[in-house]
Amino acid sequence: MTWLESYFRGDRTIWLIVILLSIMSILAVYSSTGTLAYKYQSGNTEYYLFKHGIIMILGFVLMYIGHFVKYTFYSRIANLGIIIAIPLLFMTLLMGSNINEASRWLTLPIVNLSFQTSDFAKVALILYVARMLSKKQDNIKDFKSAFVPIIIPVGLVCGLILPANFSTAAVLFTTCVILMFIGRISLKYILLMVGIAVGIFALFLMIAYLTGYEGRIETWKARIENFSEGSDQGNYQVQQAKIAIATGGLIGKGPGNSEQRNFLPHPYSDFIFAIIVEEYGLAGGGIIVFLYLLLFYRRCSDCPKTERAFAAMITIGCAFSLVFQALINMAVAVNLFPVTGQPLPMLSMGGTSIWFTSAALGIILSVSSEIDKKENEVREVAVADKHTRVIISGGGTGGHIFPAIAIANALKAIDPAIQLLFVGAEGKMEMEKVPAAGYTIKGLPIAGIKRELSFDNFTFPVKLMRSLNKAKSILKEFKPDVAVGVGGYASGPLLFMASREGVPTLIQEQNSFPGITNKLLSRKAASICVAYDGMEQFFPKHKIVFTGNPVREDIKQIAGKREEAAAFFGMDPAKNTLLVVGGSQGARSINRAVRDGLQKLAEQGMQVLWQTGKLFHAEALKAVEEINAPGIRAFDFITRMDLGYAMADVVVARAGASTVSELCIAGKPSILVPLPTAAEDHQTKNCMSLVNKKAALLVTDIAAGEKLVKEAIALLNDLPHRQKLTENILPLARPEAAAEIAQEVLKLIRK
Repeated sequence: MTWLESYFRGDRTIWLIVILLSIMSILAVYSSTGTLAYKYQSGNTEYYLFKHGIIMILGFVLMYIGHFVKYTFYSRIANLGIIIAIPLLFMTLLMGSNINEASRWLTLPIVNLSFQTSDFAKVALILYVARMLSKKQDNIKDFKSAFVPIIIPVGLVCGLILPANFSTAAVLFTTCVILMFIGRISLKYILLMVGIAVGIFALFLMIAYLTGYEGRIETWKARIENFSEGSDQGNYQVQQAKIAIATGGLIGKGPGNSEQRNFLPHPYSDFIFAIIVEEYGLAGGGIIVFLYLLLFYRRCSDCPKTERAFAAMITIGCAFSLVFQALINMAVAVNLFPVTGQPLPMLSMGGTSIWFTSAALGIILSVSSEIDKKENEVREVAVADKHTRVIISGGGTGGHIFPAIAIANALKAIDPAIQLLFVGAEGKMEMEKVPAAGYTIKGLPIAGIKRELSFDNFTFPVKLMRSLNKAKSILKEFKPDVAVGVGGYASGPLLFMASREGVPTLIQEQNSFPGITNKLLSRKAASICVAYDGMEQFFPKHKIVFTGNPVREDIKQIAGKREEAAAFFGMDPAKNTLLVVGGSQGARSINRAVRDGLQKLAEQGMQVLWQTGKLFHAEALKAVEEINAPGIRAFDFITRMDLGYAMADVVVARAGASTVSELCIAGKPSILVPLPTAAEDHQTKNCMSLVNKKAALLVTDIAAGEKLVKEAIALLNDLPHRQKLTENILPLARPEAAAEIAQEVLKLIRK
C-alpha cells in the first residue's frame, strides 16, 4: 500500500471526481457571485469566494473523516438519525425561517447557524431504509414485519418535507422506492405505497385549497403551467438560463466571462449549470454530466463485491440521491424539467447542504474502502500461498496464437504447477484454439480499427473502454505475477491495465518492425523479447532480449515423418509436394494464384497441400474437383502442420513472423508473399531478413498471379537450389526460443 492509499482509502476515481467538481465549483461560484458581492459586500468579490472555499474545505474534512469510519457504524446510528430528523422537520415547519412561503431553514441557538433540515433528513432516511432492508431480508416479503417499519418513517419524513420542498421530497421518495425494489420488497406493496403517496398528496392539495393555506402550491402550479405551455414569460429564470446556454456554444466564453450572471437570479446555486455552460461551453457541461454518471456507475459496479446488503443499499441510496438531484438541476437549466429549486451537489454555492452531501460521499467511500481492504487481504493470502500465475494475452491469427501456446507449454515444462490464463478477443480463433490446447481463456470485447470507412470504427472507443474495464477485472480476479503480450487485439488492453496495476509485463515482439501498440507498451514493459536484430531503434536497449520467435513443439520434430504425413493426407511420399499456407485466415492473392495454376502444377506431376482459410475453401474445393488430379488436397485449416511441413518440398506462404520462424526451424525452401497491408509493411521486412541471406525467395503480392506458380514449379524442379536455401535458412533457426522466453518470464517473477 502506498502512502497515498493509506491516507486516501476507497475508490480513487470517486476522490478524483470530488476534486474535479470542487475545482469547478470554486471557479463557477467566484464567477457568478460578482453581482451579489457588489450588492451586499461593497464590491468585495473575494468575500463569497473565501466563504465558499471554507465551506468546501470543511465539507472535504467531513468526507475525509467519514471515509475512515467503518460503514457498519452508520448502521448502528441509523435509528438515532431518524429519531432526530423527524422532530427537526416538525420544528422547521412550525418555526423555521420562511423564505418565499417555504419553511426550510432552522437556526441553531448559540452558534446561530442556519441549515436545511431536509438535507440531514435525506441522509438519515437513506441509512434507516438501508438498515431495515438488510435486517429484514429473511422475511422481506412480509407486510407487517418488513414493509410497515419502513413505510412509516418514509411517509413521515417525505410528508414533512413536502409542504416546503416538493422536489426534495420527490427525489427522496423515489430513492426509497428504488432501494425497496432492489431490497426485494414485494412489488405489490411498493405499488400500494406509491398509490397511497399519490392519494395523500391529492388530499394535501385539496385541504390546502379549502382552507386557503396554499403556501407553495401556487408556485408549483405556475412552474408546471409555464413548462407545459413552453412559455418563458412567467419564468424569468428559465429565459435567462436559455440565453446563457445558447450563447455558450461548444467551448464557451471562457472563465469569468459570463454575461447572464448579471441577470439570472441565483446564478451561483439553482442555475449554476447554465453559467458553467455559458463559460465552458457544451464541452464543459458534458464533462460535468459525465462525472456524475461515472460516480453512479462506479458505485453500482462495486455493489456485487460487498459482503453485506447494508453496504450495497447505502452505496446505491446515497449515490442515486446525489446523482438524481444533479440530473434534475441540469435538466431544469436546459429547460427539460420545470423549475424545482434543487441545487447542483458539490457545485452550487451552499452551506450545510454541501456538508451533508460530503457526509454522504464519505459514507460511499467508507464502503469502497472496506471493499478494497477485503480484496487486499485476499490478495495477500493468495500471494502467501499460491502457485506462480501468468497471464498470456493476444491472438487474432495463428501467428500470435501458436507462439503463445508454445510459451505456455515451455512454462509448464519448467514448472508443472504453474497456473496459466489466456486472454484473447471475443469471436476470434484463439477462443477455439487455446481451449483445444488445454488452456483456459477469457475474451475481451475488443476489435481493431478497419482501414476502410466503416460504422464499426465508431464503436471502437466503446469496445476499448469495455475491454480495459474487463481486463482490470480479470487481473484483480486472477492476480497474476506477470503478464505476457504476444500481439493481437487483446494484448494492448491487458498489458496496459497490467502495467497500471503494478503487474510486471513482458512483450514478445515477433516482427522486425513493431506496431504502435507495442511501442507504447514498451515504456512500461519490464522485458521485451525480440526475433530480429536492430530492434533498439524501437525499444529501450536495456529491455531487449534476443530470443527468436517461439514455435510449436511438433514443428521441431518433423524429421522422419514424411511417410506418416503422406498417409495422413493421402498423398504419394515420392512426389514433389508444394505446401501452400496463406496463414490461418487464408490469403486471397495466394489462393487465386494457386487456383489458376493448379492445372500447370498437375501437368508437372506436382502434389499440392493447400491451406485455404474458411472464406476461400469452397472455391478451392471446386477447383480441385475440376482438375481431378491425384495428390491435390485443399483444407480450410491444417490441424497437423508438423505433418504439413514434413510432406513439403517447397512452401509458399505469407511472411508473418511466426511463419518465418517455423520455416527456419523446419529448414524448408520457401517462396514468401508478404502481405502489403500489414502494419508498417513489416511482413516485407520479415521476408527480407531471409532473402538478404539467400535463405528464401520473394514474390510480391501484386505479382503473385503472374509469377507465384511459375516460381514454385521452377524451385520444385531445382533440387540444388532447394538444398542451398535449406542450408542457408537452418542457421537462422532459434529452436529454444519458447524456453528462453519462459525463463525471462520467470526472471520477472523472481525479481
